[in-house]
Formats: sequence, structure tokens, C-alpha cells
Amino acid sequence: QNSRVSQDIFAEVHTDKLLILCLMRVREGKLISSDAVTIHLTDRTTWDEAYQSFINQYYADCEDVNTPSDVILQHEVEDRELLTQLLSTKAGKVVKLLVPQKGEKLRLIEMARKNAEQTLEHEMVMGTEDRDAKAERILAMLKEELGIKQLPRRIECFDISNIQGTDNVASMVVFEYGVPKKSDYRTFKIKSVEGTPNDFASMNEVVTRRYSKLLKEEKPFPELIVIDGGKGQLGAAMEALRSLEPDGLSFENFDIMGLAKRQEEIYFPGRSNPVLLSRRSEALHLLQHVRNEAHRFAITYHRKLRAKRSHSSKFDSLPGVGASRRKLLIEEFGTFNKLKEATLEEIEAIKGISAKLAQSIYDFVHEGEKPQDDQS
Repeated sequence: QNSRVSQDIFAEVHTDKLLILCLMRVREGKLISSDAVTIHLTDRTTWDEAYQSFINQYYADCEDVNTPSDVILQHEVEDRELLTQLLSTKAGKVVKLLVPQKGEKLRLIEMARKNAEQTLEHEMVMGTEDRDAKAERILAMLKEELGIKQLPRRIECFDISNIQGTDNVASMVVFEYGVPKKSDYRTFKIKSVEGTPNDFASMNEVVTRRYSKLLKEEKPFPELIVIDGGKGQLGAAMEALRSLEPDGLSFENFDIMGLAKRQEEIYFPGRSNPVLLSRRSEALHLLQHVRNEAHRFAITYHRKLRAKRSHSSKFDSLPGVGASRRKLLIEEFGTFNKLKEATLEEIEAIKGISAKLAQSIYDFVHEGEKPQDDQS
């Protein structure tokens, strides 16, 4: 092995319900870690979306010094250029994303895949247990292993997402009895941070917004709050919660922890050393599931905003169309592509759009297109 080789290798196996991702890390030619992550798939999430989401978020959170020279993937990812750019910027060098078809790199993928298969077999054996009994058992295990006050029947988890500094957003996901409660999920647009992302200030803002609302509405707090991140993120969340003590917040009723991705260290306020659970611990698997779901939800929201901004900017460029007419066009067609597919008559039919303006819009969206040859 080349002693300068620095690689991350991702491989997966999946069923309808589970995605197991194995990440092997090679530094200076030596394998330094091999970890499997279990992601529970929902009706709304396909395995490839979860695969893509995990890899994106992993590197969004990755510290610069940990960025490898090569990222070796079993499957292609959608935002390849964006991810390559993000990694190369972080590392201060060119980082390559590779999907090998043969040779040594494919052999590494096969090794990682075998590790993922072993984890899947273990998960399948455990999956035969009665669901409610299993949930109770894992929650009891989580309470005991973490040394928290109550059985965490309700868990709320926060994640901040800003890919390349655009659209600072946060997500909050909720699990009750170990299962996602999607009706309670929330997304937040960060208001207090503009320009350069500041994850600590963003976390402070969303935690303040969430729990000041619960206090105001006199609703119960979750037994466990999970913050995606280490000491810094947890500190920002604690600062937010302490600011709510005059409004009646009591730390007697819940626990809060930070889950740092690097080694899955679990941080608690006032405890200097992190808790490290066994990689095979089902309590850790539940926390990873919660955290990964928060990542997925944040990235989905991020993509929606990015797509919306892209459509809006195209509508902004229409000649002679002010804010009110632009709103009419967006309400009618939704996307710029749909406007492009519309006939001149359909554009004219919109109340408030004159025949002359309709023609101008139609000409603008079809500018540069070659006229069809007359086939008659």
C-alpha cells in the first residue's frame, strides 16, 4: 500500500426497510476505521436518496483535516460536482470522487460491502422481535446507557444545514417510542444569520424558537433533545435553553445531548468526557437513525429552497413583468419549464396579462430556439 494514500470508501446493502452503509477510512496507507451505519427507510425515502443524503451531510460536517484525497463510492451521487467542489475547497487540494469498475479500488468497495452485509444479517435477526417490546427495550437501554432521567418516549433532534453557505436552514425531527412521527417534523429558515454560515448562532436561534413556543403554549417538553454536533453545538443549545428559564423552563423534566459524528461521541452538559456506546449497541443505532433522519429532512428542505430560488430568478428576468404579474405567472404555471411549455393563448388567458405582454413573454422564453422546418 502507498503510505501517502488517503481514502474514504463507501459501500451499502439494502432491503425495503433498511440501508446499511459501511464507511472505511484509509489514512497514510493504513485502514484506521470501518464503521457501519444503519438507516431505517420510510415510505417517502428510497435507499438511494438516503445514501446520497448521508454522504452529502457527512462531508458538510467533516472537519477540513479529515478530508481524504479520494472518495471511493459504490454508486454515483447526483450532486457530484457540488460535492467535489465542497471537498476540494475544504481540503485545499483536488479531491477526486471515484466509482470504480475494476482493480484495487473495486476490491476495497467489496470489502466494505461485506462489512455492511454482516451488519444487515445482525439487524435482520434482531428484527424478528415484537415491535412494541423492542421499542420499550431499546428506550430502556438508552436511558440506562446514557444515564438520563426518564425513558425517552419522545425525542426531538435538531440539525443545521447550509451547503456552500446558501440557504441557512434547520430541521427538527421527532421520534415517539423509537418511531418517526412525521406530522410533528418542522423546518426553520434561519433569520439571525446572514452571509457566512454560523452553526452555533443558528442552533441557538432554532432551539430558542422551538422551546419558547412550547412554553408559551404550555405544551410538554420531550424527554430527550438531541443536538447534531459536539460541544460547541450543545453549548449553543444550552445557552438558548438557559435564556428561557425566566419563562418557566425547568431542566428537571428533560435531558439534552450532542451527538458528534466523528466517533459518535455523546456529549452532555456539565460532563467533560463524552460517552461512547458500543458500535453494536441498539441504543446507539436508534440515535444514529434519529440523527440521519434529521440530516435527510434538512437536505430535502434545502434542495426545495434551492430549486425555488432557481425558478424565481428565471421569472425575475421576464421583460415588462412586475411583482404582481410575476406572482400571477408563478401561481398559474409553478415552474419556468411549465411556462415554456405553455401556448401563447394560455399565457394570454391569464387575467391581467395583455396580448402584447403575453407575446413578449412567449418570445422571451423561446428566444434562441430554432423554428421548426415546414414539413408540408
